[in-house]
Amino acid sequence: MATDWRALGRLDRELTAQMPLWASAGSWPDAERVLLNRLREVHARVCQLCGDEVQRLQRQLQDMLDNKEGWLAYATHSNNSEWQGALE
Repeated sequence: MATDWRALGRLDRELTAQMPLWASAGSWPDAERVLLNRLREVHARVCQLCGDEVQRLQRQLQDMLDNKEGWLAYATHSNNSEWQGALE
């Protein structure tokens, strides 16, 4: 999934600020009210997806921290094996 987190954050802040203003702007035609409600639903879903991604990244980083020694050993062994083969 391609993401532009900065742009998404900017849009989130703008929508969060504007949606209450739009909702309180008085009587809206039914079609526009439906669209505003749909926008709220999509915004809530995107916020949920962002939260899910944050949790996934936290788990991945924690896994990397928990297995730091193994990662370092693997990296060291891989580098040494490549050099050993090149020198032979």
